Amino acid sequence: MQEIKWTPKELKLLKASSCILRLPSHKIIFNEDSQANYIYYVESGHIKHYHNTATGKEIIVSIYCDGEIIGLPAVLLGETRGVFAKTMENCVLWQISRIKFMKILEENINIAVKLIMIFCSYVRNYEYRLEELMVANTEAKVASLLCHLVEYKTDSQDKYYINYRITHQEMANMIGACRQTVTEILGRFQERGWIRTNKNNVIEITSWDDIYRINLLKEK
Repeated sequence: MQEIKWTPKELKLLKASSCILRLPSHKIIFNEDSQANYIYYVESGHIKHYHNTATGKEIIVSIYCDGEIIGLPAVLLGETRGVFAKTMENCVLWQISRIKFMKILEENINIAVKLIMIFCSYVRNYEYRLEELMVANTEAKVASLLCHLVEYKTDSQDKYYINYRITHQEMANMIGACRQTVTEILGRFQERGWIRTNKNNVIEITSWDDIYRINLLKEK
């Protein structure tokens, strides 16, 4: 989501200031309303940010992958966390304390500038989510989500992958739909030859033009 390219020098500096954490799948990193004492650089794996409703329903706000930083807003504002963060698979994280991270920002203008870029990506993501949630057509929501989650494109330029395992329930939690509806829509997409799932449960978009056309977020 953040689309930030870190230089080897910057990564070396971040890693030198961190504690390396190796976490299993489904491990909570921090809780909503907890103290924000650390930021985390994701070396490998996927992390989801989410809220729990009063009825216990999980609402996924965003998903982060390797090369991205989580936990920034609360740390910089000196406030408590606004979301839960949980690993979706085995992950390696660099845990950096607020004090050390603030010192890094004060002494490295390039990292500070990239931090501004990260916050701009947050705004863009929330704009996307707001637009998506306002669409009444659930098929368009699913198509939009697929386009948003794509991480990898083949050299042929006509195949795109969500290069990690995400369940139908988690996808439903991201767009405010029920799991059964998402499963049915993905099934229709697969019958039309627009997507397919490999043996590792990774979703491949085999017809980007068709998925993107549905992703126009217009009423049918």
